Amino acid sequence: MLNYWWVTRPKRRLDTVPEELFTYSSLALNQEWARDRKLHLSFEKSLETGGIKRTGTRRDQGGGGGRTHAVWLKSLGLVFQQGGNGKIYTTLAGDAILKGENPFEILKNQIIKYQFPSSFSIGQNVDVNRRFKIHPFVFLLRLLRDSRIGKLTQEEIAKIVIVEAEKDTHACFERVVKKILAFRDSGDASLVADFDVLYAPSKGGRADRFGHLNDIANTILCWLEYTRLVVRE
Repeated sequence: MLNYWWVTRPKRRLDTVPEELFTYSSLALNQEWARDRKLHLSFEKSLETGGIKRTGTRRDQGGGGGRTHAVWLKSLGLVFQQGGNGKIYTTLAGDAILKGENPFEILKNQIIKYQFPSSFSIGQNVDVNRRFKIHPFVFLLRLLRDSRIGKLTQEEIAKIVIVEAEKDTHACFERVVKKILAFRDSGDASLVADFDVLYAPSKGGRADRFGHLNDIANTILCWLEYTRLVVRE
């Protein structure tokens, strides 16, 4: 179980989402996606052919890269899998992008609505801790609008916000503000003593103890920047 905010990131930026959605829809819509390895591999090869995904040596021919990119589209609320028949369909947001509407505005709306928990975040291959009941991107924008905070660094988001911000409530907001201000005063000394245990990466150790959290924070900032909700110095 992941004890911090999590966003899937086959690519950190959202630039290629419209093209990926077009590619995916041409192959997978109305198809039973889940167990069709040939379809997964076909999607992966199409992404590589189109220059969207870097071509690399595969350990197998299982189409794992295709599945990862498909999960990205699902997490953004652009496609969904029908429970009864396992087939893939586009959401209203996905339909709008396919019809040529402005992807910035559509993806901005999807990010504003992004929440924990969701059918994606509690899935067996993701499993974000149920303590998070929050709209993460809205929470970040609230912090940026608060005069006590003003701006946020990637480090503050990684070490404070994505591990401490659990709910959209005023009490939680005030607690996170205090944690950020304490971090600005004392740095890592302000973090809880068992930080490394509480917020350990899901897969083994890393040379950089905060690396997995910094990766997530960077992706979150890239999403906000792409949708023009924030600017970065």
